[in-house]
Amino acid sequence: MKKLILLLSIIATAVCNSQDFEAGNLIPEYGKTFEVKNPDFKTNTNSQFKVVFDIGRSFNPAETNKLIETAARFLNMHEKAGVNPKNMKVALVIHGSAANDLLKDEFY
Repeated sequence: MKKLILLLSIIATAVCNSQDFEAGNLIPEYGKTFEVKNPDFKTNTNSQFKVVFDIGRSFNPAETNKLIETAARFLNMHEKAGVNPKNMKVALVIHGSAANDLLKDEFY
């Protein structure tokens, strides 16, 4: 349940001001992070995270895929919270037209 709440807090990036975002340490070019000033719970830095992101595409094809960016944000925010990157296993399941995003060098 705590992991679900954490993921929901990451989704809440839409309510943050753009000036609140800063580069992450693991993937500095993508997945900008923000400070959660009053978290309901503290991230257990000893946890082992195994997360799967479902990556599709239903938005402007001229933009980078925001869902791939979310996976980068997950890694960056957890690293900033003190989780060892070796304790985070992330998989992206890419399907449909999102597969074309992997072929566009200009985006990534």
